[in-house]
This record gives sequence, structure tokens and C-alpha cells, in this order.
Amino acid sequence: MDVLVSPGEAWEAVRIEPFRASNWLVPVLISVAVGILFVCVAFSQAAVMDEVMAQQSAQFDKAVASGKMSAADADKARDQVDAMRPMMGTIVRVAGSFGAAGASVALLFVVAAILAGISRWGLGVRIPYTKWMEVAGLASLVPALGTVATLFLVLMKGSLAVSLGPALLVPEVRSGSPLQALLSALSVFNLWWCAVLAGGVSRLTGRSWGTAAGWVFGVFAVVTGIAVGFAAIRS
Repeated sequence: MDVLVSPGEAWEAVRIEPFRASNWLVPVLISVAVGILFVCVAFSQAAVMDEVMAQQSAQFDKAVASGKMSAADADKARDQVDAMRPMMGTIVRVAGSFGAAGASVALLFVVAAILAGISRWGLGVRIPYTKWMEVAGLASLVPALGTVATLFLVLMKGSLAVSLGPALLVPEVRSGSPLQALLSALSVFNLWWCAVLAGGVSRLTGRSWGTAAGWVFGVFAVVTGIAVGFAAIRS
């Protein structure tokens, strides 16, 4: 947990000590547990399920507007979805729990690969991939903490379109919209996460924090742009 209060000491320990599997395994298990908790609690809220159903209805309207579905077919599909409402929550929670678990594990390896790439090709320092697994794992405690904080916001506001950041200043943001994707990406915890990751890159490569931060935040900006683009396509 030192990475949350004293990341410099945590990264120095990673740098000088032999590889420790617990540095990535324990955090990823925590992330999995927190992700499942979020899904199960958030999608147990009637307001959140109403929001999900409204999004589905909006997709039917979009299909009708684009000529991909007739109005009659849209009404029929909407009635079928409404009929499934009692069991929809269970389906979403089960599927979402598996998705959250898989995403938590995959994210660790992807982030470790990105950090290894930044180190090798961006900063010219070759460091074993296992070290970056430790960095990615320990740093993942930050977004895990953010997930818990977001869950409290979801419970208070009854919407998934919330995050601890600029989204709090913009009322009535539609869940799944490009604006919501952008505001969620700019949450305090995401920025904190990137700063902590930059600290790990800096300490292990011997480069300045500013140089490491430029690479980490640059990749984050690209990923955010892609996420906003996909949200725009879906909308």
C-alpha cells in the first residue's frame, strides 16, 4: 500500500529488490474484487437499471432513424426488453462481473507492456518485463480506490455517468456519450494513476519524472481520444 502514500519508496524497492510476484498478483486480485463489487452493487440500483434500459431504447430509436429497423419492429423489441426487465439485472451483474475480472487482469498486462515499450523504445532503457508487471500491479491500487469512490457517487446520483472530476461540474451528462467518456477519463484518480506510473518509470529508468510523465500522459491522451471516438461512433 506504500504506493498510495509514498510511491517513491515503493518504486525504489521495486528497483533494487528481486522480482516479487505478490507486487502484481495481490493488487490485481484487489482490482478484480473491487470491480465485481462495483458491478453487483451499481446494477442492483433501480435508477441505474432505468438508465440502462433508456440507453437500449435510444438505440432502437437510432436504428429506426437510420432505416435499419421499422418502428413496429422497434416497438416489438422494446416490449421484449421490458419483459426481460426482472431478470435483466441478474444478467448484467453476472456478465459484468466476468467482464470486470477479465478487464482487471488484461489491463495489468497491457499497461506493463506499454511501460516496457516506453522504457525500451522511448527512453532507451531495457528493463525486464516482470519489473513493469510489478509497477503496473502496484499502481493499479489507485484506480481500484477510484472505483470504490465512483461507486459511492453512483449510489448518490443513481447514474453511471459520474466520476470524481470534471464530470461533477457538468450536470445531466448522458451515460455512454463522448462527453461522458472524456470527463470520466479526466477523473482525479486517472490523473493520479498516470502520475504514479510516471514515477515508477522515472525511478526504474533513471530519467526525470517530467520526461517519464510526458510519455505516460501522452499514451493516456491517445487512449482517451480513441475512447471518445468510439463513444461518438456509438452515439
